[in-house]
Amino acid sequence: MDSLYLALAVFLITYFLISFRRIPVIKLSRSSAALFGAFLMVALGILSMQRAWEALDIEVIMLLSGMMLLVGTLQSCGMFEIICVTMVRLSSTPLRFFLLIMTVSAILSALVLNDAVVLLFTPVIIEACIRLRVNPVPYLIGEVMAANIGSVATVVGNPQNAFIATRAEIGFLDFSVNLVPVAVLCLLASMMLLVFIFRRDLWRVSFPSAPDPDGLMTLHQVRQVENQNSCRRLIPRKRLLPLLAVLTLGTVMAFAFSNQMGVPLSHIAFISGAAAVILSVSLTDLKPRELVDRVDWSIILFFLGLFVVIQGVTDSGLLSAFQVSPIFGGGESVLDLPGLTMLSAVLSNLFSNVPSVMLLAEMIPVGETELWLILAASSTLAGNATLLGSAANIIMAERAERLGQEIDFWRFMLIGLPVTAMNLVICILIFTVF
Repeated sequence: MDSLYLALAVFLITYFLISFRRIPVIKLSRSSAALFGAFLMVALGILSMQRAWEALDIEVIMLLSGMMLLVGTLQSCGMFEIICVTMVRLSSTPLRFFLLIMTVSAILSALVLNDAVVLLFTPVIIEACIRLRVNPVPYLIGEVMAANIGSVATVVGNPQNAFIATRAEIGFLDFSVNLVPVAVLCLLASMMLLVFIFRRDLWRVSFPSAPDPDGLMTLHQVRQVENQNSCRRLIPRKRLLPLLAVLTLGTVMAFAFSNQMGVPLSHIAFISGAAAVILSVSLTDLKPRELVDRVDWSIILFFLGLFVVIQGVTDSGLLSAFQVSPIFGGGESVLDLPGLTMLSAVLSNLFSNVPSVMLLAEMIPVGETELWLILAASSTLAGNATLLGSAANIIMAERAERLGQEIDFWRFMLIGLPVTAMNLVICILIFTVF
């Protein structure tokens, strides 16, 4: 019983620190809060060191780190700048530029991690909007909401999907077949609603200033998040882009046929990431250290800490004491789906979607594929409700603030709540009707 209360205390402290890390007296980041919780689980004797080690899901870590390495090499070649230049060339009006940003953000987030897409895409969108003399805020909100929605579609779209697919043993194709329709319909509906909300900014005949796509090629000179004291020019390695495009396409194809090949998704992602690094180092002036530094290690550490915290909660008997598992498991009634959707949405905006998914995952049996899929969709779509709903939102807001563009918390919520409510209704209808 003592371990149960200790586990409860550690769980509450950890999730409090994760949720309210922006309080001035609390300087812990998400990853630091999760690691602190893991430390307490072991230090207080709730878990042994051996049990804590066994709690780490190496498959999830390999999948995330491999995809981050692949995205890092694409960034080094200036892919995101080139995409932005192309969108400007294709845009004759603010509305068309807005819709292109949402479409491209959604597609890229379905292929690679949405957090990485938002991190790398945000500065180039801001620079493009400044040059076009339009307000960047609608485009940034459209970008991050589309990135969250698009990431619903695949296992590699976001960290919680990667965790769910690995834990529930859901194949890449099975996952996408069920969730691509959700992502597409929610994206289309969100586009219409956001265009209406931002109609004053978007319903114009033309840009206030003529687009200058060639001038946008200096976007690789933006200050790097990792080193605010230096501004280093990143040279686009254009000759490597075709090879990396082929590698990325091959990776997606390998994901699709991973079950037939008998190769785990994590192995494919890690091999692809390693291959991208080898190609970059061999054919350009990039150094291995530079590419490894592009991996968002804070996300990796965040997962490592949460794995241990959730294992401590499980082993202590805390979940059994609450007796919440029967709410979701065992029944075939579709009435389970709305309940799980709403609980997932609420928790995702209290604690952010990754820790919420890891907590709820302990309450769902492995064989309940439909519940796992609704958890993946609802936790991700709910991330659009507030700035704290997903890591991608926070990355966008913090990156934008460093570049002089403030995203107001309350304005984002006023926009995000109706978008999220509409998308969750669409999600529930798709799962209950089809």
